[in-house]
Amino acid sequence: MTRFGRAPDTGAVEGDDGTVYAARLPDGPILVLTGMAARVWRAVVDAGEHDLESARDGAAGADPAPFAEALVEAGLLTVQENA
Repeated sequence: MTRFGRAPDTGAVEGDDGTVYAARLPDGPILVLTGMAARVWRAVVDAGEHDLESARDGAAGADPAPFAEALVEAGLLTVQENA
């Protein structure tokens, strides 16, 4: 199972509507995460659910993996070694 974690030097702010604004610091760019991308961010960073199961809950069968992979590609998340 792939596990994810917050990348070093990454900052984020969550808006009142659940939108997450995240960036690699200090150079950015700022990415606006909504929908499943925001759920994946919160599952990994806020809830500590590094295996994405809480992102899947209530998402009507949507697969969070492509969103997590996109966040890794953007440098916001890292893939962690399995323990």
